[in-house]
Amino acid sequence: MTCGTRSAVVRGRAVHLLLGERAHSSRLSNAVVERYAGSTAQYQNGRIPPEALCALDFAPGKTLRCDAAEQLEALAAEFEKEFGYALKITDAYRPYDEQVRLKAVKPYLAAVPGTSQHGWGLAIDVGGNVPSGTSLEYVWLRTHGPDYGWDNPAWARPNG
Repeated sequence: MTCGTRSAVVRGRAVHLLLGERAHSSRLSNAVVERYAGSTAQYQNGRIPPEALCALDFAPGKTLRCDAAEQLEALAAEFEKEFGYALKITDAYRPYDEQVRLKAVKPYLAAVPGTSQHGWGLAIDVGGNVPSGTSLEYVWLRTHGPDYGWDNPAWARPNG
């Protein structure tokens, strides 16, 4: 999924989500996005230092741009209330070197290094039951993710 971008698709064994640039409901605070939008502007894609990112409490070792992290934390809390377990994140912020490695390993799946939404800290890959594209969890995330600015891009959806 990505934050700030309206789109989603299932590829491989993870669902890709993006943070949207605009609020899609009252739950996504424009003030939150505006507060952090410039926080990484001085860096290149995949070259954001750890201190400029925020950790995800429910996904140890995973970081995002702080507005994306704040919105995802709220979405993940609702997911856990609904399903009784934490949302499984398989990838979040992706440094440039990792983008290069992933493109070599999965050329058909990975973005061109330096263009990935993961490299801006605005995308995640979701694991667990979600990647089936038909599970209750997937349907729930497709329905509720946009309320928090997160969506599954059309190219990442089943048959996308």
